[in-house]
Amino acid sequence: MIKILITGPLGQDGILLTEIIQEDYELHGVCRMMTPIERLKEHNKKFNINLCLSELSDFNYVNQLIKTIKPDVVVNFAGETDVINPWEDTYRTFEHNYIIPSNILNSIVKQNKDIFFFQASSSLMYGRSNEKIITEESKTSPMYPYGISKLAVHNLMSEYRIKYGIKCSSGIFFNHESYYRSDKFVSKKISSLVGQIIKGENKKIKLYGLNFNRDISHAKDFMSGVKLIIDNKINDDFVFSSGVSTNMFEFAKKFFTLHNLNFYDYIDYEESKNLSIDYNIIGNNFKLKSIGWEPKYNVDELIIDMIKKELKK
Repeated sequence: MIKILITGPLGQDGILLTEIIQEDYELHGVCRMMTPIERLKEHNKKFNINLCLSELSDFNYVNQLIKTIKPDVVVNFAGETDVINPWEDTYRTFEHNYIIPSNILNSIVKQNKDIFFFQASSSLMYGRSNEKIITEESKTSPMYPYGISKLAVHNLMSEYRIKYGIKCSSGIFFNHESYYRSDKFVSKKISSLVGQIIKGENKKIKLYGLNFNRDISHAKDFMSGVKLIIDNKINDDFVFSSGVSTNMFEFAKKFFTLHNLNFYDYIDYEESKNLSIDYNIIGNNFKLKSIGWEPKYNVDELIIDMIKKELKK
């Protein structure tokens, strides 16, 4: 059976990809050193994935890991998840978002150049672009240290293809949500709240400044695209997107209206707070669709699925 190594297997994308591919691959995952052992055991039992702890920002650790596991495919979901506010520790952002994939690439060169590498990249590489519809050929114009670090890896992969003949793919991810989102994300905060309200709790939270648009998809749709790419080892880069611009305030309200609840009964909303999140781009997913990918969820179906899983929790 084909061996796959997933970095960041306990995050949203890692969990959903594991669910989708577990019947077809021998699964290995590597987590941060601080991850509780109990959480590893629980995840291993649920998905039959071989998990270990390693310091991925240290090349020697990464090299030994790949030497020991001998994967056919490496998927990198490890990295900084704070997109908007990484200014307090830009070193950490680059250590996680650039050094880790760089170590993986260098280890592939050293161990086995036939290993296929998939990198989770970001639409923030185009955050300041004058183009409103982003394709794989759009001119990059990164936003925040996060976008800059992701672009650095994106360019590095292109060079490794040329210099070493590495087969790899950069998935240029636009916003994607699911039940497995971290609690610090708006979609998860709201879905968790609505789930508690439906169960009978009377709670209220405060939200700020949602009057901006995003290209939003279900993360499960994105992971089905990742599976398609790694199954066929497609040596190319792809935009992952819905191609639809969704207003975030209306998105937040839908969690309530789709479940016959009044948004303002449970949300203390303040429009005036200024958040630096002013980019408004969408992705053109034509290239991904051209290799057979089709999304299964629209925004309403995403919201319903998130609440459904909250109620099962």
